[in-house]
Amino acid sequence: MDHGDAWLDAVLSGLEQNRLTIQQWMREHAASVAGRPPQATYLAWLAFPDLATAEESAAQVLNRGIALSAGEEFGGPAYSGWARLNFATSDAVLQDAIHRMTAVLARPARNACRPNPFAAPTASEGDPP
Repeated sequence: MDHGDAWLDAVLSGLEQNRLTIQQWMREHAASVAGRPPQATYLAWLAFPDLATAEESAAQVLNRGIALSAGEEFGGPAYSGWARLNFATSDAVLQDAIHRMTAVLARPARNACRPNPFAAPTASEGDPP
């Protein structure tokens, strides 16, 4: 049974590194991204209040080249500003996704005058926001 120990250690190490990468990116873009730092999963819940509109969710905007899960899939229209990122991937793929999300965030704000309803998320780890 201990044949997979080295593999499991490498997977867990990679997930931890990716978790730290996402947390750092969230801190660097705190004005545009809210969320809870993932602690026990490989799913990061991210809120993009300036991207979500009644017509298009944040995940739809970001999905132009980035595979995210729309928050609405987990909680209806109230979750339209949320997207779920699966960071159980290679560093190269995660860096590419971060680069693409950063490029989207660099565009002029779509809802700049809209208050940020996601400033203090209260969801527990692993639950929808």
